[in-house]
Amino acid sequence: MGSKDFAAGLEFVLQMKEMANFPFISSNITDDSGNLLFEPYVILDKLPFSYGVTGVTMSLPAELKTVGLADVETSVNNVLAEMEEKSDFQIVLFNGTFEEAVFYRPKFTSADYMFISGDTHNPIGKMKNPEVGPRMYRLGKQGKAMAMITLTVENPDLTVADVTELKLKEEFIQRQLVRMNKDEPSKSLEDIYADQPPMLDRISQIREALKETQKELATVINSSRFDFPPMDRSLDDEPQMLGMITKTLAACDQLAEESGKSAGS
Repeated sequence: MGSKDFAAGLEFVLQMKEMANFPFISSNITDDSGNLLFEPYVILDKLPFSYGVTGVTMSLPAELKTVGLADVETSVNNVLAEMEEKSDFQIVLFNGTFEEAVFYRPKFTSADYMFISGDTHNPIGKMKNPEVGPRMYRLGKQGKAMAMITLTVENPDLTVADVTELKLKEEFIQRQLVRMNKDEPSKSLEDIYADQPPMLDRISQIREALKETQKELATVINSSRFDFPPMDRSLDDEPQMLGMITKTLAACDQLAEESGKSAGS
């Protein structure tokens, strides 16, 4: 649950919760008595592993007087400790700014992944994962792409290495080589650029970089990779989800209209 989900008020959110066929979770959104409004986490069993998922929100609309936020660090770490007993991987869904996420990330030491909603910048290639804290990724403009983690575990006793940057580097180098060969695909690059020594040197350097990248990838036993492929426009909308979104947008439009009338008067 995030800040914008409460644009139409708490009652509307609770109505949506009853309609939904998926869980609403938050580790720190409370009622005015300090009790959690939603389940703090869910455990997803996807054999051979299980995944604990929690959520945390940094802010709420100022006009929302009956809902509060518990301390972020304490709330998340309490839930992470509980999930760690029940799951193999722990995931934090973080609703806030990128700067806030960077600040809190080192504090969630037992989390494996952290996904940020509330930041619409390019999700990939902006920031490498540090030694401390979960692997962290932005989710861009929601609904425009599918966030995917490809997890390969060959030996459960070893750590998982993030190969996102290495795979992006490998694919970029391979695209360079394909572009160099696209006009005359039946010929080798050596034949195409036989009379251009500088190009042959460049090709040699590119191939060596590819070789080193693939060599590094080959040493990884357990790997994790983040992808963000765009959704195909031909995909049909899920009717229940579309209905909820339509109802939400209509409520937001009505609030905006009422706010405009109030300001005008």
